Amino acid sequence: MNPRISIAPSDAASHKHQSWCVTIDTKRTTPADLLRPQYWAASLLLKSNDLIRCVADDGSYDFVLKVETHRVASGRNAITVSMHPKLTPALVAAAQGTAASEMVPTVVHGKTVPRVESLSLSGNRFAWRLVGFDGQPVGDLHQSEDIASAAYDDYVAAHGLTHEIEQRPVDSRTEEPVVPARTQVFPSDRPGQFSRGKAKEVAKREALAAKRREIDEANKARTAARLAAETVA
Repeated sequence: MNPRISIAPSDAASHKHQSWCVTIDTKRTTPADLLRPQYWAASLLLKSNDLIRCVADDGSYDFVLKVETHRVASGRNAITVSMHPKLTPALVAAAQGTAASEMVPTVVHGKTVPRVESLSLSGNRFAWRLVGFDGQPVGDLHQSEDIASAAYDDYVAAHGLTHEIEQRPVDSRTEEPVVPARTQVFPSDRPGQFSRGKAKEVAKREALAAKRREIDEANKARTAARLAAETVA
C-alpha cells in the first residue's frame, strides 16, 4: 500500500469544492424535486464537486448532494446532482472491518510513533513514558515498562485502532515508507551482538535490577525474623 500524497493549496481546482447549506420548504418542494437538474439551474455559483446540504424545514430529512456541471451549447453550465456519499456494500464492509482499525507506524522527528521509551533519572533510576502520534509525551512518567505498555494499549484503542500491520514506518513529511537506519557497529563487536554502547546500557540495567532484588530479599529476611521473634515472645 502506497500512502496518499497530501493535498496542498496549489492542487488542481478539480480537487477543491465549496460546501453549501440550504433550508428546504417542504410544503413547496419534494425530495424528488431536489434531484431534478432544473431545480438548481439558477444557482450560477455551483461548481463541480460542490456539496449541498439539504435540510428540511420540518426536520424530516437532512442529506447531502454532490454537484456536477456540464458545458452546454449556450456556453453556460448545466447542473446535475447525485446523493453523497456514494457507498457500496464493499466500502461499507471495509469501513466496518479490520482495515479501519489497522495502524501503520509513522516516523516523527526520526523516531517511530506511537512508542514507549525509557528515560534515565538521577540515582540510577529509570522511568518510562508514552509518546503519542504527534511525537509529544502523553500523560505522566511510568514506574515500569509494563505499566507504560498498558497505557500504550489504552491510547491506541482510544483512537479506534486494534492492531499494527506488517509494514515499514511512514515518514510524516514525505508520506513514504522509511528504510530502517543501520545500527552503528563498533570494530570489536561480534556479529549478532549489541553494539558496545548498547551492551553497557543493558549491563547497567541488569546490575541495578540485581541490586534491587538483593535489597528486597534482605528486607523480606528481616521481616520474617521479626515476625518469628514476635511469635516466640
